[in-house]
Amino acid sequence: MDSTIAATITLRPLDAGDSIGALTALLHRAYARLAALGLNFTAVDQSIDTTQRRVASGHCIVAEIDGRIVGTVTVCEGYDPNRDPWARTTPWFFRHDVAHLHQLAVAPPAQGRGLGDRLIDASEQWAREGGRSVMVLDTAAPAAHLRRRYARLGYHDVDEMQWPGKRYRSVLMAKALAGHVPDTADAEHRCALVRTLWAHVQARDWPAMRAAFAADAVMTWPCSNERLLDADAIVRVNALHPEGWTVHIHGVAALADGRVHSVVEVWHANAAGAYYGLEGATGEGAWQLRGRARTGKDGSYRFETILPGRYPLSPRQLRPRHIHYLVAAPGHRTIVTQLYFAGDPSLAGDPLVRPSLIMPPHPVPECAESPHRGTTWNRSGSG
Repeated sequence: MDSTIAATITLRPLDAGDSIGALTALLHRAYARLAALGLNFTAVDQSIDTTQRRVASGHCIVAEIDGRIVGTVTVCEGYDPNRDPWARTTPWFFRHDVAHLHQLAVAPPAQGRGLGDRLIDASEQWAREGGRSVMVLDTAAPAAHLRRRYARLGYHDVDEMQWPGKRYRSVLMAKALAGHVPDTADAEHRCALVRTLWAHVQARDWPAMRAAFAADAVMTWPCSNERLLDADAIVRVNALHPEGWTVHIHGVAALADGRVHSVVEVWHANAAGAYYGLEGATGEGAWQLRGRARTGKDGSYRFETILPGRYPLSPRQLRPRHIHYLVAAPGHRTIVTQLYFAGDPSLAGDPLVRPSLIMPPHPVPECAESPHRGTTWNRSGSG
């Protein structure tokens, strides 16, 4: 037995001065046994850059003996469907009451001493302090010895998934940190399902989008009053026009009657400056770049879309890029206006432009799956 094992073990957060290369080598050694079983866990051979990215995504804890790191785990709060589209594999990752631990490793000489249990316990404590009531982890379904170990610590199976590139199916296990593991029929899980659905839409993953819908799902396009009367039609119409749009999930909340609503709106010209529905477009093309969003209780709203094009106002004047707004609320006068982009050279001389209608644009990262590149423009507001 390594004589250092009997020394005092210290658990602490990963420090900026710790070597990510050494941490990566520890992961490789700890996962070598699983690799020998044919289980290609990410940590079996991940790069230093991958280790850096994974520890930066959450709270990394290390176990240290005499200044030498012999164990590690990373724990994350729930994931954001806009920032972490990979997490759409299971709605559990999009629950706001869930934390997720991964990259758990103990150096082979230090294994069998309860160090892994201590790392898990420290992760659970961190999650409790952050207000999370459930911890989840995923492991290889064929790794029976790992599943037994986690079951001994209070975890039980709640879902299965297939990660891309893995030679095995994974099982998701959950443990209640307070109370009991929530039911998948509760309001938060319904919200997580909606977040997952929109993440599938953003990824243009049509089979997953279809699987998320009930067969008799109905979708209405408010601007044209077109109704899509089943799930297959909804998926088919979206798949016909997969480019040029971005979904941003700003907020999903359950209604008092148990339903979950989410609505999105856009109304502006396309990149060439033509308005669908006003330029002779009919049928499915008539509703493109038009939609509707319901504001939050405080009047807040948000959407992300493509940059509209300019169109001629006269032989010598182009209309500046703009987005139309129609704001309506019961008991209030309906407002129709336009918002313009600061820095547009066509702003000068346009008869409809007012300084109060010019908005400063904020570039945001483009969706990795989108075939379009360039600047996406973001506008958030309230009122």
